[in-house]
Amino acid sequence: MSQDSISDSKEMLPDLFKAALSAIADGIVITDNRGDIKWVNAAFETLTGYSFDQAFNKNLNILKSGKQNPEFYKELWQTILADDVWAGELWNKRKDGSIYLEEQSITPVKDKNENITHYIAIKRDVTTQHQLHDQLHQAKRIEAISQLTAGVAHNFNNKLASILGFTELAIEEAQQYSNEEIDDCLNEIVVAGKAARDLVRQMMAFSLNEHSELKTGDVDLIVRQTIKLITSTIPSSIRILTDLKEMPSVMLDPVRIHQMLMSLSINSVEAMSDHGDLLFSTDIVHIDNISCNSCHELVSGDYVSISVRDTGKGILLDDQGKIFMPFFTTHQQDGGTGMGLSALHGMLHDMNGHVIVDSVFEDHTTVSLLLPVQKETKEVVVEYKAHETENNYKPDMHIMLVDDDVSVVILLKEILQINGYKVTSETDSKKAFKKLSENPDKYDLVLTDQDMPQLHGTELAKLLHQIRSDLPVILMSGHQLDKKNTGSDFIKSILIKPFDTKELISTIKNI
Repeated sequence: MSQDSISDSKEMLPDLFKAALSAIADGIVITDNRGDIKWVNAAFETLTGYSFDQAFNKNLNILKSGKQNPEFYKELWQTILADDVWAGELWNKRKDGSIYLEEQSITPVKDKNENITHYIAIKRDVTTQHQLHDQLHQAKRIEAISQLTAGVAHNFNNKLASILGFTELAIEEAQQYSNEEIDDCLNEIVVAGKAARDLVRQMMAFSLNEHSELKTGDVDLIVRQTIKLITSTIPSSIRILTDLKEMPSVMLDPVRIHQMLMSLSINSVEAMSDHGDLLFSTDIVHIDNISCNSCHELVSGDYVSISVRDTGKGILLDDQGKIFMPFFTTHQQDGGTGMGLSALHGMLHDMNGHVIVDSVFEDHTTVSLLLPVQKETKEVVVEYKAHETENNYKPDMHIMLVDDDVSVVILLKEILQINGYKVTSETDSKKAFKKLSENPDKYDLVLTDQDMPQLHGTELAKLLHQIRSDLPVILMSGHQLDKKNTGSDFIKSILIKPFDTKELISTIKNI
């Protein structure tokens, strides 16, 4: 190459370098040695919202988010002043105030005398990658919680079943002594045991993401239970108000409605910064072509509305369309997971419900859960009373009871025998199958636990079906199960532990 060609190339280099820096997809900013901005490329403008003219001669600290402590910046400056390249992640703030996570490297530029005159920073928005990493971490965390809960729930519910069952028997025995103090103590045990049972069911409902089992429920009771629980957990500076009207019964999953109301209440408390009014209200509303804020379908018809309203900071209009998306949260940098409202979306729509959000920024937010009003049907209520004798009903049934928990077997055997049933019990499912197979016509019903060594309850049912297809099987489980997810067509009914005596006897009578 000739000397003239080399000279021409050198003259072209500044323009080429400038064009190259301008074209880079990552944000580029050049500052002097004090951190004052001297040049930025187009990607920097897009990333931060600051144009070249707006950023020029401003110090780079205009991007500070306040999320890093002074020690973070002290270490950064120590690195680049020592003529080393600094690389890392930090939270920065755009011109519009939004926070984003930035991957950045800062390289010192020296003159011919080895003095640092400028710094070049290369910036990249990695918020999305950070969210994906957090989502994966959260998914693994939820999976671990799910496995832990599933492992604990069976044994825990077995113990609760024994506690509640033996307490019921003790109440019946104590009634003959007319001792109100003993009755009160035993009833308190029942109340505490049922609260523990409901807590386990809520844990299972969250971690296992099961489909709702709908039944007729009392909306007023669920809301009042939620208020009672939330009152004991929130600051006294938050005032709880109610506007509860008499509501018709609707088809719902009470555990999941309770879970949704708790999630909304927690969000409201956070939005109010521990000071304000939290209003729970119920009403029957007629909806006419209003878009559901979660599924975005047009909603029409009569609905039971359960609303939670707070006097907090409200939700930005742009965010109102995102709040039901999985992992979306406005508290990401504070450790928020964004799981609550996306879980609400799935649970509510599983009940044929919808959700409406009314929010004014810096004023209030109202979230209304809508459940369709059911057409009136005549409801037949069958009540069972212990030791009740009916002229037209005398239990003449031989039941095979199978459960690997000895205390549960002792309890259920006593309850069944008190109610007139003949019972053969086994704690080993293989031994139970052997007895059943040797004389299948001897038994009228099999009451078996699901999770057992040797043979699971569903496996036992399948084997029995091959021997005697008309032998009814009732499955007991500490997990939330229905006939669909047992994988067996041979199960007549399922009892979720801990169940009470009334539910057990009623189920047997129905079969």
